[in-house]
Amino acid sequence: IEHEHEGASHYYGEVIKFIATTDGKILKEKMSRQQHPIASLTKVMNILVALEQVDRGNAKLDDKICFTPEFVNMGGSWLNAKAGDCYTLRDLLRAEIIYSANNAAYMVASYIGKGNLDNYVKLMNEKAKEFGMKDTQYFTPAGLPTSMTKKQMDISTAYDMYLLGRQAIKDERLREWMSEKELELLNEKGEEVVYNNRNHLLGQFGVFGLKTGFHEQAGYNMIVSSKIGNLEIISVSLGNKSDV
Repeated sequence: IEHEHEGASHYYGEVIKFIATTDGKILKEKMSRQQHPIASLTKVMNILVALEQVDRGNAKLDDKICFTPEFVNMGGSWLNAKAGDCYTLRDLLRAEIIYSANNAAYMVASYIGKGNLDNYVKLMNEKAKEFGMKDTQYFTPAGLPTSMTKKQMDISTAYDMYLLGRQAIKDERLREWMSEKELELLNEKGEEVVYNNRNHLLGQFGVFGLKTGFHEQAGYNMIVSSKIGNLEIISVSLGNKSDV
């Protein structure tokens, strides 16, 4: 199975950056308003929309969601599951942020969107506008490339991803999940399966989150949340050549 962190980047442009404190003090920026494919950084918005629906009473984190044949075998990173395997909404959201599981992201979107992925993506775009993310457009729930989705690539800017990261760390549930170094889930046989966090910087230099993303056209993308003393910083880089 091809995982998202494997493969060579086919993006040959300059690395796009925006680094700032959560209160808005800019530390570094480069082409920060230039649009770029964001790959699995898309999942951060997927999770925030789901959590909002939980807060509105439209879903519960303990809801059991069972994989359908349509979405169980999505490409890229995925939970090792088969059709009919059930997980809680909480664990599917954790699978998105920790392991970047595409099949989890699609099942969340399908469940919350009552089977209509386009409606869920619409909620993601509406939330982006609410956050002031003027140069962002979502087309999918997970950020997979056009070759796999037959849809346009999800695009944003380093600045907009900073705005997204700033919102993400405000949610205590997501803040807790993004800091977990591994996800442990039981399979249908009752065996424990461990999925390691894709954020290799976690626990170093004050890093406590957030999300990585890769496909060939996007290169390696990262939103990194870190805390030094009382200062919290969101660092975004798009189009890196590697994930380290």
